[in-house]
Amino acid sequence: MGFQSLYIIRHGDRYDYSYPEWRERANRPGDPPLSDLGHAQARETGEYLNSLLAEDNILAEDIIILSSPFLRCIQTTTNILSQFTMENAHQLRIKPEDSVWEVDSGHDAHSDLPTVVERGCYFPRLDVEHKSLFVPNIPEKFPDEFV
Repeated sequence: MGFQSLYIIRHGDRYDYSYPEWRERANRPGDPPLSDLGHAQARETGEYLNSLLAEDNILAEDIIILSSPFLRCIQTTTNILSQFTMENAHQLRIKPEDSVWEVDSGHDAHSDLPTVVERGCYFPRLDVEHKSLFVPNIPEKFPDEFV
């Protein structure tokens, strides 16, 4: 077996960072989309990651993509994948993973997310059949030793 790489990428700039008033009218204020800057950041990240993968001759079938189920994360991942040029890149699927989000800290944003099937209607690369490796209890709480 050859080498393995792990890339951890944070989502792009959130819309509500530039326009905080958006939260007042949003149906899901804990699940903001990317801003225009965030979409551009994600595409640039995709270009860079594509070049790294090409240098190492990584094939699409050797790539596994996990993403938080939050809108901004799926948008980031979709934009990144749009820049991949390797053969069969169009077949790469995003596995929504509940275990890769931040602790909610009492804002209850996690309980307001749409279902993966609903997200899949708008993001065709989303693997709606994927079963999350770990599903945290909602609402989440920091363990006492971390508070």
